[in-house]
Amino acid sequence: MRVQRWDVWEITVNGPKEGNPFVEQSFEGTFVGKNETVKTAGFYDGDGIYKVRFMPSFEGEYTYTTSGLSSTSASPPWSRSCWTWA
Repeated sequence: MRVQRWDVWEITVNGPKEGNPFVEQSFEGTFVGKNETVKTAGFYDGDGIYKVRFMPSFEGEYTYTTSGLSSTSASPPWSRSCWTWA
């Protein structure tokens, strides 16, 4: 995936929709680049969809991992990379 510096990078993950996901679940992303590491809280977007957004501050490769979603139906933590450019 490629995203420009300062553009919004949005990660979407499927997770539980039972109960009250707004208060019963937590979800976050950790974004790691050469010059920064940023943890950002995710949010429940409805219908079992969770999202986390990040804006890279520097050019170069970033990797990210997601965590949270305390249910066996949730997607496991995973990692991907992204290149940014000015």
